[in-house]
Formats: sequence, C-alpha cells, structure tokens
Amino acid sequence: MRPASAQVMPPQAMLDALGANCDRAAEVTYQSQILAAPNGNTLVRAQGLLRKRVNPDSQLRTVDTTDYCYPDTRETVSRQIILETPSGTRQLVDTPYEEGYIMYQPRAFSADSRFLALDMRVAYTDGNTGSYVLFLDTTNDTIVEAPTLCDGMVFQNNIGFAADTEAVVLCQGGLRFAERFESVNLLTGAVRRLPSRPEGVAGYGNIIRAFEVIKVQLFE
Repeated sequence: MRPASAQVMPPQAMLDALGANCDRAAEVTYQSQILAAPNGNTLVRAQGLLRKRVNPDSQLRTVDTTDYCYPDTRETVSRQIILETPSGTRQLVDTPYEEGYIMYQPRAFSADSRFLALDMRVAYTDGNTGSYVLFLDTTNDTIVEAPTLCDGMVFQNNIGFAADTEAVVLCQGGLRFAERFESVNLLTGAVRRLPSRPEGVAGYGNIIRAFEVIKVQLFE
C-alpha cells in the first residue's frame, strides 16, 4: 500500500532537498521506481533510508554559492532490493554505508526476465559522486561478479542487453576522459571492450510507479 505522505520526485531533487537544510540533520526514506519484468511474474523495487548529520562548528563544512551545504556526514542507514513474485516476496538487504548516500534504481530486465540491471548512485560525504551498474541474477538472487567492468571509471550507465546473457555498459571517467563501451557476460562476469556502441541492444520491462520519497524527518 502506498503511504499517504509519499511524494514523487527525481532522485537528484531528493538530494537537493537534503542539502538545502544546512543547519538541520535529516533522514529521508525513499522508494525507487517499480519495474515489472517482461514475463509479468516479477515486480522489483529498492528502498533505503538516508541520514544527514550536521555540525555547524566543523571547519570542514562548506557552503557553495547557491547556499547548498555539504554536510559533515552522509550515511546510508539501510538499503534493500525487493522482488515480488507469485511464490512470495524476497528482500535482499545490503549493509549500511557510513561514507555517503547510496540509492538503487532498477532499470531494465533481460528479454527472458532472468537478469536485472540496477543503477547504484553514490553521493559521498566529501562531495564526490559515482554511478555504477549492478546485474542481479533473479534465479538465485546473486549479483554478477564483474570486477574489471569499467575499471578505473566511476560513471557507468547500462545501455541495454545484447543477448539474454550479455549486457552493454557505457563507462565514463569525467570530462577529461574518453568514454568507452564494454560488454559483460552475465554468466561468467567476463568483460570485453567494444570499438563502438553496438546496434540492437535493448532493455525490457515496464515502469509502473515512479521514484518516491516516502518520509522526510528534520531534526533540530
């Protein structure tokens, strides 16, 4: 059941709202967009609780020209991926993270509904950011291990699936770095660099609800 206080907003707008209250600690509970698998048997979403701690007297604290403040501590108190299937609901709980905000967003399924591509966005306490791609095998609820994917590049974007067991990722390292495309074998985790963006890649599934902020708490 959708909470009455839920508010649809983009993830960046949620982060901006957290940062705008410079002198107040805050907690935000969010729910990602809900994605339905192409076979109609699985609904997936992510949830998390983000916490901002502030110390106005800290010499490390900075405020930029738009009055956006960088808090002393950004924390991910809880994060989980939830899959609803005809046989029941499965919840994959990840560990808390004390060095930044982590937000999951399910993006696309493979055509056979086995593999799920998820965005993992990180906003670190020091103001840096990163965006990573995770692939979940829904047959056993494990993350595909691909340690060399986009090696050294902290901005990743899932382009789509070239086959049921092959995904294509755009790797970027910032303005000074050229982008590149890589494919990952979702059965073995093997990665290979591609000469260009391939044709015919696609993502599957239907978004049935947008990203929402479920609850906001501000503290004195």
